[in-house]
Formats: sequence, structure tokens, C-alpha cells
Amino acid sequence: MAEHSEWAEIRDRRICEPGAEEASEATRLAYELGKTIRPVARESRLDIEDNPPVT
Repeated sequence: MAEHSEWAEIRDRRICEPGAEEASEATRLAYELGKTIRPVARESRLDIEDNPPVT
């Protein structure tokens, strides 16, 4: 059975891969945006089902 790795250890290994830092930053920005918008959407009673993404 393989040993379990700590999150920091996995992140340190993966962040060295090409594009990983950029992907990590994009994920952080998306999370922060969602965290900011969610309360506003709830107050306005907006929901993703009411406003599907434009394709």
C-alpha cells in the first residue's frame, strides 16, 4: 500500500510542473471571485440555473 502524502508535499512536487503556477493562480482567482459573488447572487435571488452560461 502506498504511503499517504501531505498536501504541502504534493503541492510542492506538482507546482514545479510546466503551467502549474499559472493554473494554481487561475484557480485561486476563480475561488475568490466566487466567494465574492455568491453572497450578492443570493441576496438578489440569482442562481446559476436562472442564468446559464453563454456558449
